[in-house]
Amino acid sequence: MVKKLFFYICAIFVLSGCHHYNAMEMFKKDDSYEKAVLHTKSGQIVSSLETKAKITVTYLNPLYPNEYSDKDYFFVGVYIPNDYDAMEKRGLMNPDFKLSLQKEGDTAPVKISEIVKKENDPLYKKMPLTDEWSRYYLVSFEKIKADKTISLALKNISGGETVLNFQR
Repeated sequence: MVKKLFFYICAIFVLSGCHHYNAMEMFKKDDSYEKAVLHTKSGQIVSSLETKAKITVTYLNPLYPNEYSDKDYFFVGVYIPNDYDAMEKRGLMNPDFKLSLQKEGDTAPVKISEIVKKENDPLYKKMPLTDEWSRYYLVSFEKIKADKTISLALKNISGGETVLNFQR
């Protein structure tokens, strides 16, 4: 009887191991990915229970201050279910939607560069919350001084908008 009890106690110690596992360690990304998640916001334009557009934006200035300091830079992913067939009218180039920086009126982007080859783009690989259906862009605006928050808006010309607020 004592031998069986001793065997079971030894088996429990051997099988329990010495290391404490945390399930979240298995899914942990690197620090830059976690920081990017903190500076990422998502929104939708919904009308009559139908999604007109979905937008995911990462504010790049706090993430990469050495690379993005002269203007306000955003990594923007946009999905429009009923988008145009013509390539030049898709995504942020869609004439039915307008992306702007909100500060005493709407400020249009200075430059919009589409990320065409996602698998080869180093910025795309670092960004969180990406998917296969959205179109991705690097968007820059003239830097607005003296604000602690910055608001980016996507508006539909037929009504509806989503506003995403970021801390500087």
